[in-house]
Amino acid sequence: MGITSHLVLRGTTYYFRMAVPRYLVKKVGRAEVSTSLRTVHRKEATLRCRYLSNSLDVYFQGLGMQDGPSIEDIDAEIKAYFQRALNWSLEFTEVLMDDTTLDADDEAAELPNRITGYQIQLKSGKFDSVVHSDALNLLSPLLPLGGKADLGAIRHACRGIAQAKIEQYRRLIGDLTGDYSDLGQGDPRFAGIVATGYPPMGDENQMGSDTLQSIAMRFRDHKAEVGDAPKTIADFDVTMRLAYEVIPAERPIRAINDADVRGIRDLLKRVPPNALKAKASAGKSFSQLAAENENGPYLAYATQEKRLRFFHAMLNWAVEEGYLGKVPGRKVAVASKKQKSKKVGGPYSHEDLKVIFTTPVYTGRVSEARAGTAGEHVFKDGKFWVPLIGLFSGMRLGEIVQLHRSDLQCVDGVWVFDINRAEDDDKKVKTETSLRQVPVHQTLIDLGLLERGDDNSLGKRLFPDLRPAQNGFYSHNFSKWWSRYGQTFGFRGEKKVFHSFRHLFTDALRDLEAPDYVLKAILGHSDKSITANYGHGAKLALRKSYVDRVHFDVVALKKLIQRERIGGE
Repeated sequence: MGITSHLVLRGTTYYFRMAVPRYLVKKVGRAEVSTSLRTVHRKEATLRCRYLSNSLDVYFQGLGMQDGPSIEDIDAEIKAYFQRALNWSLEFTEVLMDDTTLDADDEAAELPNRITGYQIQLKSGKFDSVVHSDALNLLSPLLPLGGKADLGAIRHACRGIAQAKIEQYRRLIGDLTGDYSDLGQGDPRFAGIVATGYPPMGDENQMGSDTLQSIAMRFRDHKAEVGDAPKTIADFDVTMRLAYEVIPAERPIRAINDADVRGIRDLLKRVPPNALKAKASAGKSFSQLAAENENGPYLAYATQEKRLRFFHAMLNWAVEEGYLGKVPGRKVAVASKKQKSKKVGGPYSHEDLKVIFTTPVYTGRVSEARAGTAGEHVFKDGKFWVPLIGLFSGMRLGEIVQLHRSDLQCVDGVWVFDINRAEDDDKKVKTETSLRQVPVHQTLIDLGLLERGDDNSLGKRLFPDLRPAQNGFYSHNFSKWWSRYGQTFGFRGEKKVFHSFRHLFTDALRDLEAPDYVLKAILGHSDKSITANYGHGAKLALRKSYVDRVHFDVVALKKLIQRERIGGE
C-alpha cells in the first residue's frame, strides 16, 4: 500500500492513518494508529506521513519477530473464517437464491458429497490445494512480514478449515431445504456462532479515505440508514464485487472515468445468467466466467440494467456528498433489443385450486412437520391458513405471514386484517399505501380464523409456527416451502407462484365490477387520481360487501369449507 493511502484530509488538516497488523493487535492494544500531521500543506504532510509509516513498519516488524502465532490465535482465526462462511451462506440462501435459474433442492443435493470429501481429508490428514491455500491465507495475518508458518500451525489451520466447511455445509443444507431435523448437534467448536449479515465487499480495515471502496461502503451505510431492504443492499454488494474486477478498489474516487463505467457495462454484457450459482461459479471471478461464456447465454437485460443502475446511484450520491465533481459515465447504458412486454406472473386456474386443496395440508398429513406426506391429521397451522387467506383477501405473502393476533380487529362492525408496522420493527411493508385494513372474508370467519385470533396460547403472532429468515422477512422461508410444495404436487409453474392468489383475487373483484378506488383500497395499490385526495376513501362496509361476494366454484374447496366450517360435521 502506498504512503499516500495513509494520508487523510479532514477539513483543511492532514491526518495519518495506518492499520496495525492483525497479528499484533493484541500486543499493541489497538487496531489502528491515527494522529494529526498538523499541517494544511500536502507536500509537508506527505513527508511526515512517510516518516511515520517507515518508523511504524520497523517497529511492527520487530514486535512480530518475537514469537509465532499461538494455537489460541489460530483458533480465533478459524472461528472468524467460519463466521465469514456463514455470512456467505446467508447471502446465498436469502438473496442469490431468488434467482429463478437456481433450484434450492438441486444446490442442497450436492452438499453431502462435499461434506464427505472434507471428512475423508480429515481422516487421512491429507488436504487438497484449496484447503491448504485457505489455511495459509488464514495464517498470514498472524505472521510477521515475510514470515512462514511452521508445519504444526499449517496442519492445525487445515483441520480447522475442513471442520468449518463441514459445519457450514451442514447448516446450508437446512437453510436450502427448510428442514433442520436431521442436522443433529453439530461441531461444538462452532457452537453459538451465527450469521451476522451479508459479507462485506472487501477488507474495510484496508480502505483509504476517498477510494472507490471507501465511498461504496459509505453509500452502503447510507442505504441502511434510510431503510433500504437487506436484499437491496445485498444486490448493491454483488454489483460492487463485479465493479472491483474492472476498477481497483483502492483507486481514488475522483480518478474514475467514463471508460471505467463502460468497462463495468461491458463485463455485465458477457456474464452468464448462472454466474451466481454455487456449483457453476466454483470460486471463479465474474471475469473468468465471462471469458468462458464466449457464445452465451448472457445475463438478462433487466439484471444488467439493475447492476449498472446501482453503480450509477453510488456515483450520484458521491457527487451529492461532495466526493465527486460530476458523475463519470453518466450516459453509459445497457443496450437491449426491443421486445414485447411480458406479463409477469399470472393467476392460479380453477384446476390449480383443485390440486392445491386436495394436497395433504388440506386433506390430511402424517404429522405437522411432514406437510407433504399424506396422513390422517389436518393441522390448522400457518401452512393451512396462509394460502386460504391469500385466496380470499388478495394480500401479499409478506403481509399475511407476519400478522399478529391483534391485527384481527373489528372496526365499525367489520372484521379486518389491520396491516401495520409493529413498534418492535418485526414487520415489513412494501409501500405506504400497503398500510390498510382488508375485510376478512366470511368464509375465513366460518372456518374459525377469529377463534384463532382469540387463542392466547399462540402468543403474539397469529402463525407462531412460521419463523422469519435471518434477514427479518417472514415470507422468505414460507416462499421456499411453497415453491417446493408446488413442485411436488404439480401446481408450480414459471408464472405460478404464491402471488398468483393475489392475481386471482384481483380478477374476481374485476368480474364483480368493483370500482377501481375500491379495488385499490383492498389491494393496497396507490391511487394517483385527483379525487383520491378527497374524502376518506372506500368505506369498510363497501369493501366488505365486495370481498364477501368473491367465491370460487371448485369442488375440492367447497368440500374443505363444508368439513371445516365451525359447527359443521
